[in-house]
Amino acid sequence: MKNTQYLVQVGGRWYCRVRWPKEIWGALGDGSFKRSLRTDSRSEALLRLPGALQEFQNAVAVAKARQLEAAPRPLGAGEITLLVARWYEAAQGAFEPNPRPQQRDAVEREERRRFIETQEEGLVRKRRQLGEADYSTLYPLVDGLLSRTGLNVDREDASFGLLCQTLMRAWIALEETALAKMRGEFGHRPADPILQELEAAEPSVAAAPTSRTLDGLIGAYEADNAARWSQSTVNAYRPVFRVLRDTLGANREVRSVDREAAREVFEVVKGLPRNLGKNRELAALPVPAAVAAAQSLGLPTISPKSINDSYMALSVALFGWGLRERWTEYNPFVGLRVVEAVAPQDKRDAFTPDQLAAVFGGAPWSTGDTAPGGKPSLYWAPLLSLYHGLRIGEPCGLLTEEIVERDGVAAIDVKPNDLRRLKNRHTKRFLPIHPELIRLGFLDYVEARRRAGDRQLFPEARQDANGHYGDHVTDWFRRLLEARGLRGQGVNSGNLTLHSLRHSFQDALRDAGIEETLEGKVLAGRQRGADPVAAAYGNGRNMEQLAAQLGKVAYPAVGIPVAGGVEAAA
Repeated sequence: MKNTQYLVQVGGRWYCRVRWPKEIWGALGDGSFKRSLRTDSRSEALLRLPGALQEFQNAVAVAKARQLEAAPRPLGAGEITLLVARWYEAAQGAFEPNPRPQQRDAVEREERRRFIETQEEGLVRKRRQLGEADYSTLYPLVDGLLSRTGLNVDREDASFGLLCQTLMRAWIALEETALAKMRGEFGHRPADPILQELEAAEPSVAAAPTSRTLDGLIGAYEADNAARWSQSTVNAYRPVFRVLRDTLGANREVRSVDREAAREVFEVVKGLPRNLGKNRELAALPVPAAVAAAQSLGLPTISPKSINDSYMALSVALFGWGLRERWTEYNPFVGLRVVEAVAPQDKRDAFTPDQLAAVFGGAPWSTGDTAPGGKPSLYWAPLLSLYHGLRIGEPCGLLTEEIVERDGVAAIDVKPNDLRRLKNRHTKRFLPIHPELIRLGFLDYVEARRRAGDRQLFPEARQDANGHYGDHVTDWFRRLLEARGLRGQGVNSGNLTLHSLRHSFQDALRDAGIEETLEGKVLAGRQRGADPVAAAYGNGRNMEQLAAQLGKVAYPAVGIPVAGGVEAAA
């Protein structure tokens, strides 16, 4: 089947692929934009193609803007008028005298007279600077005007001087008018016609088209992060962007999104029904309408965790990027969170000692079957989570070359690789291998994989739709817990999962008295602050000290026999 333009099929999946225009090769290279349409159906791919092409156009626009910003260029006369007219429109209020009735005593009248004299002296000084083309006092203001509009102008260029001159003329005219009103001369018109020129330009300012819309911000943000985002991150942002577009309007100017608008989004998010995307009738509605319909039907809403850690956190990230890239002047979403009714210790249970005994006291660990169903990850991955606090994607995405030796200590080099990424920068670290895993023969297993020529430590592990590894272990472990009748003890009594082993590891660090130590934070893959000593940990140094501390992590209720009855040398 012949591919439609920009639509290609690779390995059964459809992709949008477009060559970057030559004029932006300097920013993006001479390659192509490529985006998975996440479907094997050609008809479905055709429906999704326009959205991907819009992403391409947004990426091109961002690249062009960056190239323009990187190279200083002169301003046109029209651009200068528009820049100053916008400043004038915003500044008028600051130069208007207070019309509120006043009754001043003699001291206050004298103070006011002196104030007017001081301002008049300042005007004389500004007129002198204007005549001498000395604009140095205006540079911070002019730089702010240029940066907010993404313009880069050389200060030695004549157009920069003309911008400063026009701005100073407007400032002087405004001050003259304000002082005249303070003297009771309300019919005063400044001799310089600059204010009339700017007032005449205001309609053009209001009508001037802008690409700095919410939709443009989202597209630029996606383009800037596409190379770093996993598929699960892309999927997490999709409903957030939909809420923002549906609530605020895709074409809304980004700078107009203030705290009130952010609270409007916040209220909509708090009313979102669970599984909105799976309800065909509600999913077809704009999000605010879907929320209203769900409320009338009494449908349950999403959890506080989803509100805070997904919708609001990702909105903060989007506008935080916009703030850094000068799309907006502040982040209106910061601090908008709901109070979670569930105590932190109850969000997800750790295993109790008896539950750990029930889990690891049964098959496959009790029987020594290190590859149940031909899948050794089912045996080893839960143990790596228990004794190292690893998230399931970390062990299931390991390569055999990432089991190393550091300073005579067997270790795991936890780092991003071409199979999977890591949760954050703190999770990149070297970990000494727990002596219990060595006793059970983990290093022998690694060596067997190397002899077999396997690159993956667990060859059976496959990537899921979100780009994660380990789903097969998670699902298998969930069924194992159900079969053994194990449930949590907190308010969320059904919340025992494979990830609960990481919480058990935290408990074991706490019991060993090392949870809040530097070594404990490294072992758990948590933030270590800016201490340079902390930076040394997790980067291959102090491995003997880390190994000694990790050896304190113990689970007295867990006793696993060695397969074949022969213990490996620790």
